[in-house]
Amino acid sequence: MGISNRSLRMREGRVATTCGRWRRLLRCGLTVALVAAAGLTAMAQLDSPWMWGPHLGAFGSDYATVTWKVSRPVEIEVRYGQAALYDADGSFEETLAFPRHQGLAEIRLDGLVPGTGYVYQVVVYEGDAVHPGPVGRFATSGGNAAPTTVLVYGNTAGFPERQRVVIDAMRAFDGDAALLVNVGPLVRSNDPEGYAELFEVIGPFARDHPYVAVAGASERGSEIYYDSFALPTGGGIDDEQWWSIDLGGVHFVALDVSTPEGPEAAALIAEQVTWLTADLAASSAELKVVFVRDPIYSSTLPDGVDKELRLRWEGLLRDGGVDLVVAGGASRYEHLYVGGVHHVVCAGGGGPFAAVPPIDAAGLVFSRYSALHYLRLTIAGEALRVEAIPVATVYAVGLDEQGAPIEEVHLVPGGEPMDRFTLGRSASE
Repeated sequence: MGISNRSLRMREGRVATTCGRWRRLLRCGLTVALVAAAGLTAMAQLDSPWMWGPHLGAFGSDYATVTWKVSRPVEIEVRYGQAALYDADGSFEETLAFPRHQGLAEIRLDGLVPGTGYVYQVVVYEGDAVHPGPVGRFATSGGNAAPTTVLVYGNTAGFPERQRVVIDAMRAFDGDAALLVNVGPLVRSNDPEGYAELFEVIGPFARDHPYVAVAGASERGSEIYYDSFALPTGGGIDDEQWWSIDLGGVHFVALDVSTPEGPEAAALIAEQVTWLTADLAASSAELKVVFVRDPIYSSTLPDGVDKELRLRWEGLLRDGGVDLVVAGGASRYEHLYVGGVHHVVCAGGGGPFAAVPPIDAAGLVFSRYSALHYLRLTIAGEALRVEAIPVATVYAVGLDEQGAPIEEVHLVPGGEPMDRFTLGRSASE
């Protein structure tokens, strides 16, 4: 199996060497210690330089991306190959070696076979010490007609132990999912500590499942956001502020619907509107799904609607043939049907819950409060089945000495949906 293009993208500095053409321009302005291979130290380090990863990011029919972060300059090997061959004799088909680096890095593996399972491993070398990462697995898209599952969750900003409950349920009930999308808000604090907290929780799942995110106001101008995720290409900052990807006959789009500020705000909005219009028009998919961080419709909003978002985006989504809009933001589950489009608020990823709103928004089909949950999207032929999977219910049982609520998490067994509907011309329940 050959490699048509490969590059190591140092997210905190310059790349010392690469093979093949660049996938995209590297970010400049940060520094990192890069030394030549001849300058290897002979002293082994006892503590591991791994900070997090390796994690999977954007992928397609012939490529996959892997990201990681290390705390000090180390050499790296990336080993990978088809899973069937690895399972037969335990060997990898390809090994890529890269010079010493520290901090965040991303590598894209090209020339892969569509619809094929792969294994990979990132190994760190530091003098006499070897720090192998765990062996991960993934599958490229395409190549067969088997159902494809995409998982979605949001509101992971806080209570990592609750998010871990949701991730564990995904592993138990949907371990064969092709992709996991976080519609946000992502982190408790928009800094390395906040992202480290997120990555520690999602690490075992993101090692074997591509993990991507949706930008909002706090992520839009945040360098650490773009540094930490290997996102599909689209437009805006780093061509990753908004993006799209096709899986199993469904076209998925992620938008940054937050309103920018400053003198260039109008131009930035126009840029995304132009991109979205062209992207939806170019897609021949029967079904189209849009991810956003902030909901257009929700019972938590005044009058049940964000009027600015509705004015800016609703017509474009409807005219572009969008069937489903999935939002994060508000800490609850809601399913609304407005103007021929399904709107789902999927915000039970572990973050804090808000009070139950006094009214139900127009078009409300189903809602559930104080529930940890995620969304399961199953693509089969021309149909898309949408299921909201409850994981646990959070009950307030009193107050502590400071007056903060004491809450208990009660698991919901079985993985059966609390809400379910199907999209597509050939769909049937």
